[in-house]
Amino acid sequence: LTDGFGDAFLKFIVTEHPKDLPDEIPGKGSNLNRSANQVKEIIDEMNIPYGDIVASSFDVDTNAHPQYFARLTHAYLTVPKPTRTSYQPVVLYSNNIWEATAPVRISSFGTTFWLLTELSRSERMWTFSSHSMPWKMLVDVGFWEKDIVSEDSRIFLQGLLHYHGDYRVTPLYLPVHMDAVMGKNYWQSLVALYKQQRRWAWGVEHLPYMIPLFAKDKLMPFWTKVRYAFFQIEGMYTWATAPILITILGYLPLWMAKGSGAAIVTSAPFTLEWMMRFAMIGIFASGILSLLVLPARPKTFKLHKVPVMVLQWALLPITFVLFGSIPSIDAQTRMMLGKYLGFNVTKKVRK
Repeated sequence: LTDGFGDAFLKFIVTEHPKDLPDEIPGKGSNLNRSANQVKEIIDEMNIPYGDIVASSFDVDTNAHPQYFARLTHAYLTVPKPTRTSYQPVVLYSNNIWEATAPVRISSFGTTFWLLTELSRSERMWTFSSHSMPWKMLVDVGFWEKDIVSEDSRIFLQGLLHYHGDYRVTPLYLPVHMDAVMGKNYWQSLVALYKQQRRWAWGVEHLPYMIPLFAKDKLMPFWTKVRYAFFQIEGMYTWATAPILITILGYLPLWMAKGSGAAIVTSAPFTLEWMMRFAMIGIFASGILSLLVLPARPKTFKLHKVPVMVLQWALLPITFVLFGSIPSIDAQTRMMLGKYLGFNVTKKVRK
């Protein structure tokens, strides 16, 4: 990389992170902390003002949109208080989406759709995966923490706490493209997907971190504390329970209807039938939207695979329980019992 791109930058810096350093766990957060501290020494030697620098934390498989850094620069120069906000693009797991298995594709699209929804409600957003942020904020908070798993969202929380609630996320409506989970075979892909979702659900680790610090912070507005605490609790609770509740409650009227002559009970199956028909509209809409964000079909894939990209959404109820609720319950139960997770590197095999 240095040979190919070193001349294109003012400085092209490569850092190496030794293993087994004290007070840290192996993972992206400790990597970022180590490299940022080394880069800070160079920035200080060059006397570059911290407010003139924007940092981007990208996973290794991230391909940024050609206009991403132009848009990031424009946002930094135009938004109010540019050093008090992180910058979140749309994350598309599309680099290898045609090669991925159906459950992986559905989960990947589900993550993208969730993020699109959050981008429209920036007041409740946290940073996720590959994103950008002010260098000044990073220096002020002491860079990323070295002993956590969910560093992508924790760094936003660090800024929120340091500035007593005066920190936010600015949406960037441009994509960054990443790889979907992929193992060497179908089974490895499913196992890797489960571990990825469990690692993401380990974001529950923020809750016991933020609540005591919110209580101690006398400068942060009360409703800011309530809003972010509620979003964290509601998000984690819904992640763990909603897919299971939707699946079970859909059949509950049928179970109660057995052996009962009450009109409201005997009509329940017909009501359920119409509810399921309306639910199908959402599934078809998801399928159509997923086609709109698909990259061009590789020549190695036959045309008949395109309808499969829509039909795969029939697996949605199963996928969201197996790779949504269960990994989340797994992570939250481990947190409750003190069985802490380390950083799991997601398998992303390139064919």
